[in-house]
Amino acid sequence: MSALRIVMASFSTALVLAVCALSAAQPAAAKSGQVTVDIVGFKSDRGRAFVALYRGPDGFPNKPNKAFARKIVSIRERRVRVVFDAVPAGELAVSMIHDENGNDEFDTNFVGIPKEGWGTSRDAKAGFGPPSYADAVLKLAAGERKRIVVHVQY
Repeated sequence: MSALRIVMASFSTALVLAVCALSAAQPAAAKSGQVTVDIVGFKSDRGRAFVALYRGPDGFPNKPNKAFARKIVSIRERRVRVVFDAVPAGELAVSMIHDENGNDEFDTNFVGIPKEGWGTSRDAKAGFGPPSYADAVLKLAAGERKRIVVHVQY
């Protein structure tokens, strides 16, 4: 075999392997989905909404630094829409707060009762403490585009 044929055969093999690798990687990307969160019921447009998407109970609902993704958005006409892209299939839950006074904190009174609006997926209720992940959890299928509505609680 001539040197040119060996180079061409090696190039062809490398090209085929690269195409196979790219096509194998695409199903993994297709497994991620999108979650659109519509938040309604704000009592004003003042401040911002802090929205966090969790992929497990760790940190839910009030430790956004442990969330899979988080966004801070302005409120318009007493509502917010947040879109989370590239969310892996599986369990998820959303929590949000209305930082109405703009101090970048979730204000509570001396016994821990919220002074600002909050909400979770499935509108999970608080008891003697914050809502549980189990009450707020949703399932996202591979490639699914899920839309949820969260009602702000005051």
